[in-house]
Amino acid sequence: KLRRTITTQVEDTSVRAARRPEIIFQSLKALNDKFSQEIETPQLNTFPDQYFTCTSRCLACKSRCTLSMNHNTETESHDAGRDKLCEYQSSYGNKVFMCKTCLRNKKRVTVVPKTSSSSDTSWMGLTKYIWSGYVYECPNCGVIYRSREHWYGNEDEEKVLHVEFQHVWPQGPSSLDGTHNAAR
Repeated sequence: KLRRTITTQVEDTSVRAARRPEIIFQSLKALNDKFSQEIETPQLNTFPDQYFTCTSRCLACKSRCTLSMNHNTETESHDAGRDKLCEYQSSYGNKVFMCKTCLRNKKRVTVVPKTSSSSDTSWMGLTKYIWSGYVYECPNCGVIYRSREHWYGNEDEEKVLHVEFQHVWPQGPSSLDGTHNAAR
């Protein structure tokens, strides 16, 4: 029973981030040094920021970031953990499409709906858009989907695209949508 309780407490990351053993060792050593003799100089930073969990929450699903407090968001974006999936919220536009072929080859390639493919000139792209609709183009596989490729019987975009919902963090990009307008 004691072992189960200890395991539960160690795996609980609701208040603190998962810590590397060296951080735990440094914290215990600092406490031991602080209280083992007379205190001559104040030792600051007994509990480093790595001990506590980042307080940011996903705006769409309210999941907490599992990284340590005060992590550098410019080099390391927030992370809710591998097992925590996000929910779709239309107000945040957090639906992301990925090429299924590349995903099977273990590459995560995000694709966005565009009015023309990269190989088309602007006038040819506009003409094809009027005739065939928007296009999804993968940099590895080329054009993988056109919304109105046939007069009838067009296949669903889910056959060639994998849909994921990405977390939306505060101070992050306000929209995950791609470029829908060729004039941008």
